[in-house]
Amino acid sequence: MILYVNGDSHAAAAEATNLHAFAEDDGDFFYMGRVPHPANLSVSWGMLMSLAIKATLVSGAESASSNARIMRTTREWLANNPKGEKLVVIQWSTWEREEWLHNGVYYQVNASGIDHVPEELQQRYKEFVVSVDWKQKLSKHIKIFGIFIAS
Repeated sequence: MILYVNGDSHAAAAEATNLHAFAEDDGDFFYMGRVPHPANLSVSWGMLMSLAIKATLVSGAESASSNARIMRTTREWLANNPKGEKLVVIQWSTWEREEWLHNGVYYQVNASGIDHVPEELQQRYKEFVVSVDWKQKLSKHIKIFGIFIAS
């Protein structure tokens, strides 16, 4: 059986045992990209759960993820892995995060900064922070379970 876990830094166990959230931040693992650092993933709740149920862990988690990214990548993984027994466990992110597609690349955007937003999106980001209807955004987050189950 495969245990597929997706979520943000909590599911990735960011900084649990290693100060790097992403593998790419560590010179020894930079080639792995934005996946969770292996040392942290090895002590994640997903790993502990996979050991308890004797399943193989597949992690789709990425620090700073939006719920849109979590849903998109979970659906992609399920579509690309249609066979076999699997258990999918989702750890939802915070409601203010968004995912923007720009020039074929998905960017995770939230109110805490623009570290990874391309320069040409920085003005859009500033307008997003100022103009977003936070009450409406929160109400969409509350309905997320129905959205995911209905798909």
